[in-house]
Amino acid sequence: MLRRIIYLLVLLVLLEVPLYVMVSSLDFQECQGNGGQYRSENGIDYQASAVEVSPYRTFVSCTGGYANENGPAVTGIATVFLFIITGLLTKIAFDQHETAKRESRAYVFTDGISILNVSAGSSPRVIAVIKNFGKTPATELFIRQENLAFLPYNLADTLKVAPREKVADGTMEALGPGAIRNIGSSLLGVGNQPVTLTPVMENQLSMGTHALFYYGVAYYKDVFGVERQTSWRYFSGGPVGLNLGAGMGGHDRGNNST
Repeated sequence: MLRRIIYLLVLLVLLEVPLYVMVSSLDFQECQGNGGQYRSENGIDYQASAVEVSPYRTFVSCTGGYANENGPAVTGIATVFLFIITGLLTKIAFDQHETAKRESRAYVFTDGISILNVSAGSSPRVIAVIKNFGKTPATELFIRQENLAFLPYNLADTLKVAPREKVADGTMEALGPGAIRNIGSSLLGVGNQPVTLTPVMENQLSMGTHALFYYGVAYYKDVFGVERQTSWRYFSGGPVGLNLGAGMGGHDRGNNST
């Protein structure tokens, strides 16, 4: 909005400049005093036909005389200003189009992360919700999430999501405006078997040296065919300990969207 106001102000200034130059000229002012009769430097009088003298007709007559005498210069200046104004109007139209696209496109984000069974003798798991907060469908949605990870908190940046790939079972899908997709992950070990927390692991989570990390990426296309992605990284433990009532917290890195 601020940018549009600035563009409009610039347009007004550009329109005012040539008008100010014209009305400030001595010839134009003399014409105004003569009731609309414009005398050029060549001594040729110009006066538009008028039944009666009025401020409006006088202004029109003097403008015509000024344009006749300074035709080439006026044309050149007008061409330059027209080029600038056309460029600004084009930029305004482009910005409005881009704003409309941003307002109407799909926005896929996580909408609630819950972690369960975080205690010794249990196998932690995460329940998550993916939601389209936009006004149009997200198409070719592909969610790439990783298994819940248990590792020292300071090694969070070693977590990498595997590249996008189209798997054989065709998990690509569409997600309409306001629609949700329930997903989840578990702490798995060798052979994708659930890992049970030991008392030592629970203590490490509580003391903040270690954390449980849940991370992934949602790839999709918006209605304009632009490829988008949203990545997330949540944790439990680490600097906040096991504050289970607060669910999982967002890590300061690894949460991005396009």
